Amino acid sequence: MSSRTSLLLRCLCLALALAGVIGFRPPVAAHAYLLRSEPAANSTVAESPAEIRLWFTEPISPEFSGAQVLDLAGEPVAITIQTSTEENNLLIIQLPQLAEDVYSVLWRAHSTADGHVTQGLVVFGVGTQVDSAAAPSLTEATPPWPEVLLRWGNFLTLMALVGAVTVLYFVIDPTQYPADVAAHVPAIQRRIWRWLSWCAGLAFLIGWLWLGWQTRILLASLPQGTGWLTVMSQWLGSRLGWLWLARQLLLLVMLIGRSRFQTLTSPLPVALLLVALTVTQSLASHAAAAAPNTGLALVADIFHILAGGIWVGGLLALLVGYFPLLRQREGSFKALLLAGWQPFGRVAVVGVVVVIATGLYSTGREVASLDALLTTLYGQSLLAKLLLVLLMGAVGLLNSLLLHPERRAALTRWLHRPVPNFPLRLQNFPKVASFEL
Repeated sequence: MSSRTSLLLRCLCLALALAGVIGFRPPVAAHAYLLRSEPAANSTVAESPAEIRLWFTEPISPEFSGAQVLDLAGEPVAITIQTSTEENNLLIIQLPQLAEDVYSVLWRAHSTADGHVTQGLVVFGVGTQVDSAAAPSLTEATPPWPEVLLRWGNFLTLMALVGAVTVLYFVIDPTQYPADVAAHVPAIQRRIWRWLSWCAGLAFLIGWLWLGWQTRILLASLPQGTGWLTVMSQWLGSRLGWLWLARQLLLLVMLIGRSRFQTLTSPLPVALLLVALTVTQSLASHAAAAAPNTGLALVADIFHILAGGIWVGGLLALLVGYFPLLRQREGSFKALLLAGWQPFGRVAVVGVVVVIATGLYSTGREVASLDALLTTLYGQSLLAKLLLVLLMGAVGLLNSLLLHPERRAALTRWLHRPVPNFPLRLQNFPKVASFEL
């Protein structure tokens, strides 16, 4: 094993210690959901309260969070809304004198941690009994498909960047290759560097589309006549806006400096850029609002993204770099394939372990119970992601057996039965690679 690969593996193994506290921290909820209220939902108070207080599970934006109070006839009540300087997850609604009636509080919360918007309903009575089954306290809606596409596009391009750098600096090692394989390395590296540039450019474009989408969503919650530029400038001045600016600047540096990075033998400059990009991603995620131990949650999330990028992004980079040459030089197929996939397998196996460990840790924090994992939209998405990772890991094990005969022999001894040996031919390679991706 090369010293570069050994160094990367040791760094990733640190994530196992950070994720070793799975199940020993209290769970939190994802997005800014209603935690509690005063008056409580479906309660009855004897006298008109001076204010309504709503506490959420994440910090909320004072500019883009709000509420509306309606009486039983649906008539709005004149209110004043403010946020607390001491509790950034508290929304305060100042009330006039209320007559005896049943009132509904329609709230809308914009999380400063991840930018998600949630909304819900709290019902209480003043001198009048409330039907406890009349209204829920939370509305969970499916995110609009443009938001889903943009979030996933942002996440996948970041993983592709991490994977490309991993393959360029920690997998490709011409000093360990036979002469006929080493001759192809410059062409492989050029392809992967071009792939890195395309991914950085796409991530930069997605960033601008995300700015437009956030502006459009937030504009709907503001008074009619509010301009796009006003909303955009307010959002850019928020915590999420500053993180967005930092991310776009880092991507711009990566795009402009690509030719310079390509001439460097040290991975440190581009690796620092990627770590900084990952930090901005984590600071705009649920991990930034996790309490207690926010720092630990952020570290676990950063390792989760990096490990996922090394695994999935590395596979993409290998396909981009090696597959065109594999088709052109079918005679040297096996030598080229083993030169790329064998050293990558040693790195990827640690990435898989870290992805699973940190994913379980984050799930334990963000989903309050097994019931929430099975019944809520967010819990179901996490469960689907976990099952997908396990499936990919199983296919990765199959590929490892194809590429490493000694492992197939060890598994045969352990199972006391022969393990099928599939021919490692060029026509089989697209199936193997597509299954793992």
